[in-house]
Amino acid sequence: MADRLGMRARNVRITFIYFTFATLGAGFAIYLIMAFWLRIKDLVYVKRSSVFDL
Repeated sequence: MADRLGMRARNVRITFIYFTFATLGAGFAIYLIMAFWLRIKDLVYVKRSSVFDL
């Protein structure tokens, strides 16, 4: 997820840990939803290199 956001993995994790404590657990849920969404998006969206790949 950090690669997609253009950040270091450590900074992303620390941000979500602080967010989780501040919002009583909502940060963890958002982290899981974002990770799940990025994984599903990769499976659904396939980059085609040319028109002939259809």
